[in-house]
Amino acid sequence: TTLLLGTIEERVRLMTTMLDNLLVISRIPPNTVVRSPVAPRLSLPASPVPSPLNRAAQRILVVDDNELAAEALGRLLELRGHHVTIAYSGAESIEKAKQFAPQVIILDIGLPDMSGYEVARLLQEDKKISATLIALTGYGHPEDKEKARDAGFRLHLTKPVSLAEVERALLEASHTQ
Repeated sequence: TTLLLGTIEERVRLMTTMLDNLLVISRIPPNTVVRSPVAPRLSLPASPVPSPLNRAAQRILVVDDNELAAEALGRLLELRGHHVTIAYSGAESIEKAKQFAPQVIILDIGLPDMSGYEVARLLQEDKKISATLIALTGYGHPEDKEKARDAGFRLHLTKPVSLAEVERALLEASHTQ
């Protein structure tokens, strides 16, 4: 258990550092020349994903019991121009979906009160909610992806995932709405 806790703590520390770095980088405009001791002239290319400024921003509900991960993803999506609200449990996500009327719900499968599969089924039963469901989970085996499809998820992303992958999924989701 001590080894496992140490590994978890190290992973959380690395994720926090990575998210901090992503937040800093996300504030740098595309095609900006950055000077650094490692790379004297580093030009950051424009994002391969169209900016939300070029298309309508989406209303996105992010659902994850890992508060740090949910807040970080939510903030990054807001920086990309989207309107975001966050939930940390299945029950809370259903209530927020009714209030917020998201176009997209990015939903973790492993939630504390019910599985993301159960949440997806309940959301689909509610005819007032018509959001595209995207699974964002550590469960990435083929049978997990099939189970997600059966539960009503349109797309399946396996953690860890880059912001570019999330943006591509959102772009794909916008074409199905």
